[in-house]
Amino acid sequence: MRSLDISGIDEWEAVVDPGSPPWVAVWLGGILQAYRTGDLDWVIERTHPEVEIVQPPEFPDPRTYRGIDGLIDALLDWPSEWEDFRVEPRRVFAVDDQRAAVVGIHRGRSLTMGIEVEAEIVWLFTLEDGRTRRWDMFMSLDSALKAAESR
Repeated sequence: MRSLDISGIDEWEAVVDPGSPPWVAVWLGGILQAYRTGDLDWVIERTHPEVEIVQPPEFPDPRTYRGIDGLIDALLDWPSEWEDFRVEPRRVFAVDDQRAAVVGIHRGRSLTMGIEVEAEIVWLFTLEDGRTRRWDMFMSLDSALKAAESR
């Protein structure tokens, strides 16, 4: 499995909006630490059993992953599709009491197309009882916020 470079924890903490509630920084720090240490149990414990992870329709062959098995598939699939894949954090903030947006520049060399790709991707996480219930991906912050408003 190829690795995913998500930059230093300090870089991520630096882009958390100052007005965000404390749970955002705690949640983000936990995710980053779990990913860095490979603590899949931590991730699973904090993920709703009926989680949905939805890639943007603009992606080639977009997928929707469902349940804990889907989460594991997503975590294994994405890094394996890229060489030198990395995410540079730009902004993390609370959309409301149960959702957080993570804006980042995603870079890597596609193994299928063989070209370097760079794009801003927005992850919109929806939490339910402190666990991730949805993880939607968007090609713009505008799209993410519009989707958040409609739910």
